[in-house]
Amino acid sequence: MNTTQISRSSIIFLSFLITLSFVPLFDAGIDIPRRTNVKVTNVLGRGTDLTIYCRDKKNDLGKQVVKFEESWEFRFKPNFWGTTLFHCTLQWDYEFKYFNIYVEMRDLERCHRECWWHIRKDKPCLMDWDTWQYNQCEVYVDGP
Repeated sequence: MNTTQISRSSIIFLSFLITLSFVPLFDAGIDIPRRTNVKVTNVLGRGTDLTIYCRDKKNDLGKQVVKFEESWEFRFKPNFWGTTLFHCTLQWDYEFKYFNIYVEMRDLERCHRECWWHIRKDKPCLMDWDTWQYNQCEVYVDGP
């Protein structure tokens, strides 16, 4: 055998081993990252518009204006390392609030790929899929 044949054989064998290494992940029920949907609903009060500006390290989702009792949604694929973080600036009337709307370590299990938030004046609240209530509330932070 010459060097070229050994190299090709080695590459083919390594490719086969790598492919086999993924089979146990599927059998073990390991969750391969899929798309997550974040839905934001304005429940601030009649006549109060919510202006929301969200981003992560790589994606700027732009400024959105959400009317009372209307929603805005965005979708993304969480990163492989489990560190996905989206943060938002929220504004209504003359108030500015800041909030981490998706923190993978906090939200992966409780959202089940659907993170539905009600934005209230006092705090944002996440849908609890076991009770179908918006009772998983967080606090706004002081700055971006």
